[in-house]
Amino acid sequence: MEFVADLVDDERSRQVVRAVVGLAQGFGQRTVAEGVEDEATLALLGDLGVDLAQGFGIARPGPVAGVLGAG
Repeated sequence: MEFVADLVDDERSRQVVRAVVGLAQGFGQRTVAEGVEDEATLALLGDLGVDLAQGFGIARPGPVAGVLGAG
């Protein structure tokens, strides 16, 4: 199940993410959400305490050379 994709519309997904964040914090770990497609999801992830995020809603993929500054 993709919890991030359903996050805005599905309370169960929010509960799972909230639980995972709590476990990670309890172990002193940071959390990363993948597949963030829009601002609403990104904002909700921030509210839930997720530390890092990636996905099309943040930035589109680019050539490796450009990302590394060698382009």
